[in-house]
Amino acid sequence: MVRAAGGRHIIIHTIKSAILQENVKIKSAILQEFALKKSAILHIVYNRDKNQHVGNEILYL
Repeated sequence: MVRAAGGRHIIIHTIKSAILQENVKIKSAILQEFALKKSAILHIVYNRDKNQHVGNEILYL
């Protein structure tokens, strides 16, 4: 029984670790996607109005 419980613990730990790693990958991908979009928005805003940078206000909408 002790071995089975220990084995289960290792499997659960491995699954949790895999889920955490996958979550990190997903979060990283989302952040990268957001960074690309944010960069594109800032670029568009900068091109439209070079005298005043209003990118931050647009990003909060």
